[in-house]
Amino acid sequence: MHFERPTLLCILMVGCMDSAYVGSDIVWSADHETEDVSQWTADMAGHVVNDDGGVVEISDAYAHSGRHALLLSAPADPAPGALEGGAHIVRRGLMPSSAYYSAWYLIPEPYTTESYWSVMQFAVDDPEIASGLAAGVDLTLRSLPDGQLVLELFDHPQERLHAPIAYPPPIVPIGRWFLLEVHFRALAGASGSPLSVWLDGREVYRSDDQSTASPDVLLFVVCSVALRGTPRPLQLYVDDAAISLSRIGPSGALQ
Repeated sequence: MHFERPTLLCILMVGCMDSAYVGSDIVWSADHETEDVSQWTADMAGHVVNDDGGVVEISDAYAHSGRHALLLSAPADPAPGALEGGAHIVRRGLMPSSAYYSAWYLIPEPYTTESYWSVMQFAVDDPEIASGLAAGVDLTLRSLPDGQLVLELFDHPQERLHAPIAYPPPIVPIGRWFLLEVHFRALAGASGSPLSVWLDGREVYRSDDQSTASPDVLLFVVCSVALRGTPRPLQLYVDDAAISLSRIGPSGALQ
């Protein structure tokens, strides 16, 4: 296993299997080889949220490493009048003030989105914000006219439309694993901070004034949340998620 920055210390983090090797810059990781979601929820530091029929489960159909991964499904039949529906798995707690959040994704078949498809969120756990998980920054997928899915960035508090699509367009592959990485700064009292997004090691978005949140209320969420799309359910797999102090990059793997 190789990381972009060599590390000298091998440590075992809370929530990882005894066999997992992680570098000293890894704050948290989940390879799902426990065959449950305990790596996310250990020490009351995470939870599962299923809206309107969304499902989070462990699957052995695909895995980026090992034999298991998360399977996240947006509902096959959304409730009438529902604004959105889908599956979230959340990591919470006192986050680093500056960290890299990453996860490997696999979309098993082509889908057509009719609105948006949210696959990663940076939300806030603040009772004063009524919108809850919809209060932060999202990475979303949208169908292009040729049927490909493009990665977009959306900032809820700024009430912005999606950021302009990067060039060349950040097209996500179908049927193979791809890596999403985000450098997110959690700064108490700050109105905005730089944010960067990488797709398979290529930087595709950089914003100098992205919404942020205090480290004690920040939520890291992987999800499959959609308003409309076909065929239903919209499913994706997630594996080898991590929070780290330096970028892991595509060459790194939790194995």
